[in-house]
Amino acid sequence: MSLNNDYLLKDDLNTIFVARENEKLKIINEFDAVLKAQSSVVFISGVAGIGKTFLVNQVIKDLDKNKITYVSGKYRHYDTKPLIAIEEIITEIVKHLLTLPSKSLYQVKEKINKLLGSNINIITSISDYSQKLFGNKKPVKINSNALKYKVKKSIIQFIDIASQCLFPLIIFIDDLQWADSFSLEVSQFLINNIKKLNVMLVVSYRNSEFDINKLNINKNKNLISYIALKEIQIESIIEYYSKICGYEINYIDYLSRFTYSLTLGNPYYIKEITSLLINEKILLYDKKQSKWVVDMNNLSELTLSSNAKTIIENRIAKISDEEKKLLNIMGCLDGVADFNLLKLISQNSDYQLNTTLNKLKNWAFLYYKDNKYYLSHDILLDIIYSNLTEEQRHSLHFDIAVSIKDEKLNQNNMHIQLVVSQILRSKPVLLQSKANEWVEFLYNAEKNSMSAISLEQYTSLFNFIIKLISYSANLNPNLLLHVNLNYIECLLVNNKYELTELKLAELMSSFSNMSDQIKIMQKYMIMYGYKGSFKKELKTGLKILKLLNYKLNIQDYEKDLLLARELFTTKKIADLISQKDATDKRILIIIETLAKMTPSANCVNKKLFELILLRIGILSVQYGKSPYSVIGYGAYSFILYNNLKDYQTGEKLIQTVLQLLNKSDDSDIKSFVYSFVGTFIKHWSEPLTSSIFYLEKGINENIKSGKLIYGGYSIVSILYAKYAMAVPFTEIKQYLKNKLNDISIFGDGNSLFVNIFFLNYLNYLELGELKPEYLELKPVICNELDAFKFVYYFFEMQRFYFSQDINEAYNLVVTITALIDSLKGHIIYPHVLFMCALVRLNYHHLLHEETAITNKQLIISYKADLEVFTKLNKVENYSRYKLIEAEYCRLFENKKNIDKIYYEANNFAEKNSQYHIAAIGNLLTANYYDYNPKLVQFYVKESINNFKLWGADYIANVIAEKYVIESALEVQYGKKSPIISDQQEVKSQNLLKLNNIEKLNEQESIFYFIENLPNNNSIDYVAILFEKEDEMYLHYHKEKNNKTLKLNIAQRLNLTSNISHKVVRYVARTAEDVLIGADNNNSIFANTLAHKDDVNILSMPIKYLDVLVGVVYIETKDKAVFNSDFIMYLKTILQIIVTKLDTLKNINIRDMLNSKKAESELTQREIEVLQLVANGLTNSLISQQLHISLGTVKNHLSNIYSKLEVDSRIKAVIKAAENQVIKI
Repeated sequence: MSLNNDYLLKDDLNTIFVARENEKLKIINEFDAVLKAQSSVVFISGVAGIGKTFLVNQVIKDLDKNKITYVSGKYRHYDTKPLIAIEEIITEIVKHLLTLPSKSLYQVKEKINKLLGSNINIITSISDYSQKLFGNKKPVKINSNALKYKVKKSIIQFIDIASQCLFPLIIFIDDLQWADSFSLEVSQFLINNIKKLNVMLVVSYRNSEFDINKLNINKNKNLISYIALKEIQIESIIEYYSKICGYEINYIDYLSRFTYSLTLGNPYYIKEITSLLINEKILLYDKKQSKWVVDMNNLSELTLSSNAKTIIENRIAKISDEEKKLLNIMGCLDGVADFNLLKLISQNSDYQLNTTLNKLKNWAFLYYKDNKYYLSHDILLDIIYSNLTEEQRHSLHFDIAVSIKDEKLNQNNMHIQLVVSQILRSKPVLLQSKANEWVEFLYNAEKNSMSAISLEQYTSLFNFIIKLISYSANLNPNLLLHVNLNYIECLLVNNKYELTELKLAELMSSFSNMSDQIKIMQKYMIMYGYKGSFKKELKTGLKILKLLNYKLNIQDYEKDLLLARELFTTKKIADLISQKDATDKRILIIIETLAKMTPSANCVNKKLFELILLRIGILSVQYGKSPYSVIGYGAYSFILYNNLKDYQTGEKLIQTVLQLLNKSDDSDIKSFVYSFVGTFIKHWSEPLTSSIFYLEKGINENIKSGKLIYGGYSIVSILYAKYAMAVPFTEIKQYLKNKLNDISIFGDGNSLFVNIFFLNYLNYLELGELKPEYLELKPVICNELDAFKFVYYFFEMQRFYFSQDINEAYNLVVTITALIDSLKGHIIYPHVLFMCALVRLNYHHLLHEETAITNKQLIISYKADLEVFTKLNKVENYSRYKLIEAEYCRLFENKKNIDKIYYEANNFAEKNSQYHIAAIGNLLTANYYDYNPKLVQFYVKESINNFKLWGADYIANVIAEKYVIESALEVQYGKKSPIISDQQEVKSQNLLKLNNIEKLNEQESIFYFIENLPNNNSIDYVAILFEKEDEMYLHYHKEKNNKTLKLNIAQRLNLTSNISHKVVRYVARTAEDVLIGADNNNSIFANTLAHKDDVNILSMPIKYLDVLVGVVYIETKDKAVFNSDFIMYLKTILQIIVTKLDTLKNINIRDMLNSKKAESELTQREIEVLQLVANGLTNSLISQQLHISLGTVKNHLSNIYSKLEVDSRIKAVIKAAENQVIKI
């Protein structure tokens, strides 16, 4: 027991633990999950002072025997720096790692570097201290929108690896209610991914100030527990005093009730009242009695406020001025500081400072932990800081900043950030005597040391600097210009265009030097780009070129094209990587200006756009390598693709561009080129996912640079790509939701397209509603640029087409016809060709002869262009081209088998999840079968289903209503057939059966298949056999007039009686179909029919991934049954059934293709055999290809089955493919 008040206060008041045993036990039980290699999350909530942090600290003390690793981070009321708690957690983890043995430290460092790669600079940007482990890294703007996912993922990966060597790891995030928005995102991501980590995460927050539902936790809810702390009751206060003072203390009941009346059971206030009682000699140690006593006389004379906050304020009033000064400094430092920093700011000697700190500790205002002093609670911090006048705060923050800066501690980024944080909470007027010096310091601080700065802090900083400039004199002109240009960026990011324009005009009148004027005009260009004023942006660019005495004349296009072809030969392209550096600054500025003009030229004048691209390429080759060379090379690759149709050279050049980009550190350049490559190049020959990949890289680089110029264009291009790919509306909207957190990334023009136009367009397709803001666009658009008009009218045309209003759709196609060429080479261009051709085809029969001739010529032109795109990129364009081909043949050529073209198009579209193309295709197919109502209904349903999968529910309903209401379908081409043939009826029924079988399991689907075969009454026998260990086994069969049977034990082929063994063996060994007619006496199977009167046999292989799975065997006496429709139906339905097999239905082909290669027991020859099996070869073909006997092939297969522990060809292929022993 402590024997004096000072030691009592120090040792006991901060350590006595009461009334929280159940909560403590709950946390400890959750910790047990971590010891079992699991994870857990504990949320602790309660009002201020309720003891959340104290509870966690007590738990950590109890768990320390487990040799835990404990790290914590705290959010602060007055310091809004992003990720401040995460920074502290990473810093503490790094400190733990630095204590590991050399070998262990090396291993964990290597693991982190390998997993994170270049993203390690995200960790070092969050925590400056972590550079002690990873070395100096280039800082990145971690709070930028495009990097947010990478930041969250990198934090998870870092914690994951660290937790493996610091096991068991407990992470405590304190005071979540003060976290900035990005920190909340990180916390949410961490919790939703906690299952991947073997850690315990504890999070505290004030439930009176924060709604935990803001975190949107949608995963791992079973790993989360909640503890809500309540005020402690009188009984617990009695226990508290008993533990402090001993159980023999007098008047303990009265003392406890007195304390409760003042504190209402708040633990922090209880401690404060207890400290007061000790200081006032009410609670004191009686040496005569050797126990603690309550002096009731002193208690009765004590005058107290009924407000605990006022009691604390009164306690502060009683301390010395020196102690108050130090408390105020601590308040301005957000409640935490080390000894050296306090010594520097207070200007005290070591002895003086130590004496004051000890007194404050004895007063229970401070505590000491990990070489730092902390205010005892955030409640105390709030009281201290709020009791300072505004003038006192400004003055103190200023003094602190000056002290740190003057001591030359600013070589450390953490100290620089502290100086900036303090100075921004002071007043610019306080710095006027050294305004020039502070302007330079703050500008350089942001430029070099503040990677974690938020947009709000960035804006505040430059607003402060601009005010400071008003007190400066003779400021370096270059610095003045650059500060103002950065300030203009702040204005632009915050959409303050009027103020931006005024500021730019002011700068233009203040700086007459040509170089300065060009820099200012470049900001004008950025502003016009943000506003969507492309003509003004282009005009400003031309002014810059004129200042540089550089001419840009469209009449030079052909001459420049010839020059470019000479400069970009195959050999010269190969030499570009080793090209010498450019040194001509004028040329560099010209190329930069041309690059910035490119987006506006694309919107304003297509020919000028192409000329600019040519010029960038030519200048880049003529004057040597520069940061802008990749722009020039990328620009010319577009000319090669789009104008010269030299795709091979274009591909070589773009590969060179990508190599050079990998070596570049210039995020602005990389942003432009990646965006350009994604929008204009990659879609020619690669899936649109590749285009999106490069567009996203462009956005990320754009945000990294902090200059939001091209990101908006990239996002719009991604929307075009996702729309053309038929990505469901929900996914598109979610993507936009993630990107629209910071609207300034787009600029006004792109924002108008996204928010007012595109989202409303999707809303119409989904719900059939058009908002007034959308309807008001037309008069605005009509006065805009051709590019804006085209986009508006093109999407409007689609809206009318989908709504079945072909007249309005055609009128809009006519409106945009002259503008279509301006989209050549753009990512949306193939879809434009498709839709325009489609509308013209559908409307053609309504045109007069002269107009029809022009219409047909345009259709042929669009079709030819679409064919070129299809040859270059089948995945994206094949279904579109085939539908146009089918419609064209139907309208103009009257070819046979057009239905096969429709089938190919629809099948390809559905296979590639091109829902809108599949929807259109099925609707066109329904119109083709207009003479057969059942087929019409089938294809209309398919169309509706695809529209719904896309998200266009309203359009699906429009189509459903149209085809249900109309009793007779209007025919657009040809005449109606008055008679429906039996063959057509059968085809319709078969198609409907395909739809039904999709929902069934293996046995159900095979039973359904057998019992619902076309002309079922004429089928005499059906059998389904599956391969096992290179033999066929009967599993299912049905005789006429009997039920379908599934054999409990599969029967080997040679033991069956109803099946022609020879036919099945032949099919199994050749993978060929066998059709035997009753009158076919010359067949190799003639002997097979000897004992079967008038029988016809059809047998076909069942295959999966081209590997034999089984055989279907059917007999009938009616030779008319096995017609082409029956065989086609059989082939189609077997492809569906094979996916229902229990052996195969859970196979994930994507996982199989992406799995890691495993060591194989198979010999090289066995691998060769199995690879040929996977390629679809029979045993016979394998023996021929490998020049070995059939017996040897079977022996190899037997060994393969044994080693892989499987019993069939398909199982062997799947298992080997999963282990990447073979390829499929």
